[in-house]
Formats: sequence, C-alpha cells, structure tokens
Amino acid sequence: MFVNKEEYREVTFGGLCNNSSIHKTIYLCNLYCASLEIFPNLMGVHIPFATTTDYEAAIPRAIARKLSSYPLFKNLRKLCFEAKFISYEDPAFRRWDITRAHLFIEERDFFGNELTATSSKQEESDFFPDSLEVASGFSFEGSLFVRPFKTPFLRKFHYPWTFYFNSASKLKSLTIHMLHGFGRHKPAVVFPEVRFLRTIIKHGIDSKMIDIMSEMCPAVQHLYLEGQHSNSDTSQRSGGATVYYLPIQKFEYLRTARLPWPYNPDARLNHNSRWATAVVLSHSVKHWTGYLSNSFYMTSLQRVDFAKSEKQDINPIPYSSVGPNSIEEGVTEVIRLLRREDGNWGRDSSFNQQDPEYWDPYWDYRCH
Repeated sequence: MFVNKEEYREVTFGGLCNNSSIHKTIYLCNLYCASLEIFPNLMGVHIPFATTTDYEAAIPRAIARKLSSYPLFKNLRKLCFEAKFISYEDPAFRRWDITRAHLFIEERDFFGNELTATSSKQEESDFFPDSLEVASGFSFEGSLFVRPFKTPFLRKFHYPWTFYFNSASKLKSLTIHMLHGFGRHKPAVVFPEVRFLRTIIKHGIDSKMIDIMSEMCPAVQHLYLEGQHSNSDTSQRSGGATVYYLPIQKFEYLRTARLPWPYNPDARLNHNSRWATAVVLSHSVKHWTGYLSNSFYMTSLQRVDFAKSEKQDINPIPYSSVGPNSIEEGVTEVIRLLRREDGNWGRDSSFNQQDPEYWDPYWDYRCH
C-alpha cells in the first residue's frame, strides 16, 4: 500500500530502549535523523532511549544538534526526549560503561563537545526550535532550575542548560524528568502559556517545589506530579487538621491535578499509619479552594487525584546513578476527589482500578 510521506506529522525513534550498546544507539540515532528528510511536513518527534548517567544529557543534546541542521527543525512543534536508565545491576551496563576513547571517530563526531561539557551557552540555545508547543526533557541536575555554579571547577561538571528557552513563550505542554527537586532561578524562568505541566521527580516532591512551579508556569490548567511525597516536606495546620501542598493555591487556573499521596516519615508510626487519611486529603483540598472559609479560591479546579506508592521510602533517598523511569510503578491506591455543585469536595466512589486513568492518567495535548 502506498503511503504518502507528506501526510506524516509525527514520528517516534524506535529500538533505542533495548539496552543493546552505546554503539547501536548512536548508529540508530544517526540513521533516524538522516531519514527525517523524507517527511517534509513533520511537526513532532518522540525519542525514547536507554542510557546510563554518563550519557543522559549528551544523547538528547547530540540528537537535537543533528536535527537542527535540517529544514524541518524550525517547524517542529513537539520534541520529546524520554530516558530509560540502565542500572549498575543490569548486564547491559557493561556494554555502556565505556569512555570517549572507545568510541569510533564517527561516534565522537555524533557527540561533538557534548561529552566534554565545553559546548557554549549560545550553541546550546540554537539546538531548540522556537516553534515548540510540546516539550519533554529530563534529569535537570545543575540546570536552569538552580543557581549557576560560580567556580570553573564546578562548571566543568554541571553547566547550565538553556532548555527550550527559544520556545518558552509558546510552549503549551511541558514534561520535566529529574532526580531531585529544583530551586528558584535568577532571573526567573517563565513559561507563560504552559497549560499541561507534568513533573517527574525521583527523590520526592514537596510544597516548595510546587510554589516554584506556580511561578514558572502560572497558567497551568492540568498538573501531574509523579513521584513520592518528600520526607522533608512541611505541612501546615488549619482548623485542627493538617493541610498538605498549600502552595498549590497559586495555580489560579488549575482544573485537574494528580499528586503524590502525602506520607509521614515518623518512625514511631507503623507503615500503614503514615499515610494521610482520606479525611485529611479532603480537608487539604477544601482548604486550598477556600470552602472552609467560604472564600472560594481556585474556582476552576474540579478534580484532584492522590496516588499512593508502596515504594515510599522511610528515609530520604541518597543520590543514585539510576535515573527516573516511571516513578509511579508500584502505585497501589488512588483516591479521586471531585468538587460538588455547592463547592464542597467529596470522594468519587465510582473511580476504581477498572478505570484506565487509575493507573495511567490521560495526558495529552495535541499540537497538530
């Protein structure tokens, strides 16, 4: 059957997650990038790939640099990188644990300066088109979300990204994967048009991060925070009850949210007693929305999900070489709270494990 290549709007790079070797990954990346020229009207590229921490930043940056040499790049509206991390325990790790000296000349050309951290800020910003509406990146340690490192020695290992700066004013959907949280950046990083914000943080989500996110993406309508509730998070008290994630109030236009189920790390409690009760969760949402004070904030908010993961750790997690894959693997329970007509909140009793969104929340923004 004849397929008109002009009709293709989005492609996915396949075969990069089979953990074969860094050599195979580079070969496929070069092949795919060269093949994109046959799709003149392409608007979206999705790139899931396997990696170790040695290559987690270098691979997508090298791909983006290569893509930027093609005319189609300036018209891309969707560019998503999805990293699947290979652990030390995985036999495939030995096939990736190599140095630059073991790469062939054409493989070193593929990476350019990416493995030596010498690419300039200007070079970096040119790698991303200014037309993007949907973007996904990952592992932003030492990135635009933290203050730049002051000493040349530290900058050698952690240099700032200019992640999607060119398209910051146009992005509608943004997904960020990282190991740890992020701090405020000076000057502020703002994505004013982002409506869909998904943040995946391996080592815990807390109220401070939500506060920063609200400043970074003030127009968010759909918020999906994937990960665990941080053991160091500070809750607040209101009306004799605990209130979690209070800074979420700053998302003025929020319509739906999915958040980690709050967890108390107090070792004096048994494991099951550490989870916030459904009553406490409902109280928190009522407090955010002003129902308890008859003030009614966040009038667009209609639905809040809390996802419980049995992988919640009792103690803070140290830095790991294994990056953030699907953090919600191991989710055992999700509670959905809905706003009623009178502004009160109640549990959706019909929402259960048979609902596809229980395990895999619907998350889509179509840009074409």
